Amino acid sequence: MAQFVRGPMAREWDLVFFDDLPSKDRMLDAFKDELGALGIIGMSEPRFPNIVLDLSRFDTSQSFYSALSRNLRRSLVRSEKKLTRDGGFYMAVYSLETCDVDHGMSMYNKVYGDSWKGEEADPCFHRKLAHYLARIGALRLFLLYYKKGEPHSGTSDLACNSFSQQGCVVPEGYNPVAARFVVVYKGKAYDLKTAYNKAFVEYSVGSLLMWFVLRYLLDVDHVSSLDFQKGSESFKLNFKGTLNDVRARYRGFNSCCMKGLVESHFEAHAIPFLRKIRHACQTTKCKQVEQR
Repeated sequence: MAQFVRGPMAREWDLVFFDDLPSKDRMLDAFKDELGALGIIGMSEPRFPNIVLDLSRFDTSQSFYSALSRNLRRSLVRSEKKLTRDGGFYMAVYSLETCDVDHGMSMYNKVYGDSWKGEEADPCFHRKLAHYLARIGALRLFLLYYKKGEPHSGTSDLACNSFSQQGCVVPEGYNPVAARFVVVYKGKAYDLKTAYNKAFVEYSVGSLLMWFVLRYLLDVDHVSSLDFQKGSESFKLNFKGTLNDVRARYRGFNSCCMKGLVESHFEAHAIPFLRKIRHACQTTKCKQVEQR
C-alpha cells in the first residue's frame, strides 16, 4: 500500500489519515515506517484514552459488586430508591434474532432523541448493525424502562435481586429512559453507544443501567472484559475500568504534491505559532482583569 500511494498514485492525493489508531500495532507501525522511508511526512497526535474493564478475575456479579467502592455501592442504592420512590423500573435485553430488534432500536432512538447528544450522522447505521449482530448472536441492547405511579415492591439489594428480563415484551405503560448498545463477541464485550433521558439525570439512570449491564455480562455471558472504546469519563473508572491505551490520529502529507507540502507546513509551524499567540493573548487578558 505504501509503495502504491508513493508510486502510481504519487500525485493523486495530498493527505492520508487514519483515526482512532491504537498506540501499538505491528502492521500499522510498519506501514507508517514504510511511508516515512518513502519520504512522506507523518504526524501522530493523541485523540482519546481507551478504558477497559477487566472482568476475568470475578466469578460472579456479586464478587464484582463487593469489589466496588463503598461510595459507588451507596450511590447505586440511592439511585434505585429514588427512582422507585414514585414509580417502577424494568430492564429488557434485546439479544436474540427472535427478538423484535426494530422495536428495540426504536426505543433506543427515542432515548437518544431525549438525551443530551447530537443527531446521529447516519440514523440508519446502528439499526442495520443491530440486525446483523442479532443474526450472529452478538447483539446486547439494554434498555431501562420506567413507569411513574407504580412503586417497585422489591428490596434494594442490587447485588442479589435481579430485575433483568430476557426478551422483548415490556409491561404496558413503561417508557425507555436509558439505553446501552453493547456487542459481545468471542468472550469479550464492547460498549458502542450509551444515552439516557436528560429529564432523569437526577436519578442517575445511566449508572444504574451500567450496573445491570455488568451483572448480565458477568452472570449470563461470562465475558472476560468490557472495552469502553472512547473516552475516560469518571463512571468508567468508578466501575474499576483502567487505562488500556491512548488512541491517536495519524496523518501523512504527500511531499510530491504542493498542497500536501503546504498542509504539512501549516500543521507543523503555523498552527503551533497561532496557538502561542492565543495563549499569550489569554494570559495578557487575565493579567489585565487581575489588575482591574
